[in-house]
Amino acid sequence: MLTKEDVNQTVKLFNKAPPEVTIWADTGFQGIDKQHPNTQIPKKGTRKRPLSPEQKQENKIISGIRITVEHAIAGIKRLGCMTQILRNRRPFIDDTFLLLSAGLWNFHLRTA
Repeated sequence: MLTKEDVNQTVKLFNKAPPEVTIWADTGFQGIDKQHPNTQIPKKGTRKRPLSPEQKQENKIISGIRITVEHAIAGIKRLGCMTQILRNRRPFIDDTFLLLSAGLWNFHLRTA
């Protein structure tokens, strides 16, 4: 569950992204396309207005790209140090944990 602080941090990151960078967001970020010109968000359908086959195909492409990122984030969180509250005050220890988690996940992907 995202907190308001998490959403604010994410919106700040979107605002810092250069216009030539494509942001692949999920439907939870409706309206971000007004802040960043190069945003890809899946289309929503309703009962009265179902999605066209072209829109469904576009949603599949967006989901296919996003699921790779979601799996990588889940793999990094598997180590546990990225999901727990960090109480250590040493400088750059959070970056060290992130690099360690990402490295272990990449090692797992190469050896699996």
